[in-house]
Amino acid sequence: MQFRALTDLYLSTGVYVMAGTVFDAPSNFIPPVNACDPLDPDAIQLYWQTGPRGCCDAEWRRALFTNTQRWSDVPVAPPSTQWVPVNPQNPGLGFILSGAGNNLGSRPPM
Repeated sequence: MQFRALTDLYLSTGVYVMAGTVFDAPSNFIPPVNACDPLDPDAIQLYWQTGPRGCCDAEWRRALFTNTQRWSDVPVAPPSTQWVPVNPQNPGLGFILSGAGNNLGSRPPM
């Protein structure tokens, strides 16, 4: 499964992944919401199964902050797949994946 880090991450294997870097996720990887972008079908499925944890608060997009200038020379583009509310005026109704995961249906906030 391939992901792109949207922010700096430490994997459970002890590996440091700098934001903007594409990495192969270990089999026990739990993708953090708004911190990584799933790139292949298996990663998208895992991201959907994990669900939109923590997306129900008033600032559901606040974690998407690293797609700007950084201290490093690695650019961080916005995610191609992310959780978005079914109804932005009422995020309590659930979330769907934008991009390649939009055919997987909605998930309730977790």
